Amino acid sequence: MNRSIAMAMTRFCALLVTLHWVGTGFFQQDSTAAHAAQVTLLVLRATVHAGPLTRTYVITPSPLKLSLSQAALAIATVKKPATCTGEMQGTTLVVTCRPLSDAEALAHQQRVAIRLINSLAGDVRKQCGEPIRQASLLLLGGRGGGSMTVPFYTVVEWLRDYDMDFSLGGDRTTQLPNGTCMVFDVGPPGTMKVEVKPGPAPS
Repeated sequence: MNRSIAMAMTRFCALLVTLHWVGTGFFQQDSTAAHAAQVTLLVLRATVHAGPLTRTYVITPSPLKLSLSQAALAIATVKKPATCTGEMQGTTLVVTCRPLSDAEALAHQQRVAIRLINSLAGDVRKQCGEPIRQASLLLLGGRGGGSMTVPFYTVVEWLRDYDMDFSLGGDRTTQLPNGTCMVFDVGPPGTMKVEVKPGPAPS
């Protein structure tokens, strides 16, 4: 089999796999995993300064260009915990995710995730009341990242499953949508700060 035929077959197989993910709704039974993967894409858009021109996504090693939802489903298949990086190529965000396999890296990621989750949980509990699992958080990715409103448990899964360089900073200017009790700016690595909407916690 010559090289060109082998490459064509590889692309064809990758296409079949992608169509299977999307066509069968493979991850519909675990939408939290797909939503956590979408948070990953928001963070990458913000940290690589993708700008508003991101149109498609490539999840290596596949060369296929995917939509946001297709890219999230592809990332959700990666063994967790995983580390993800990205770079812009024109209007396409090229994402590489790989499982953490080194024992020391795994232990470090787990320690960091636990600290972040515990810190956020305390603030969410103060501002949003119980149950914090359903507390609605607004994530802002700046000019390039877009925004997402997600429940706290999605953020917990994302912190637990993905090892990434990022920062969460408080946003004092954005008016929160009804039902959303906290807002965070997502950006390049830095010190994590949390700012919350003033006033009593909702009942």
